[in-house]
Amino acid sequence: MESFLLDRGYRIIMHLTASEMEKKYLSLRDGFSVGKVLPLFCFVHAEHQP
Repeated sequence: MESFLLDRGYRIIMHLTASEMEKKYLSLRDGFSVGKVLPLFCFVHAEHQP
């Protein structure tokens, strides 16, 4: 993912895998998970470098 974006003039600010998304967005305070994210999904926050 990083090389794909770098080749197009972007830099990655944040990259979350499916398991990281589950921990960040689908976990309750007691650690119980309320859902699953399929491993083919990820979040990437990137910005274009001038």
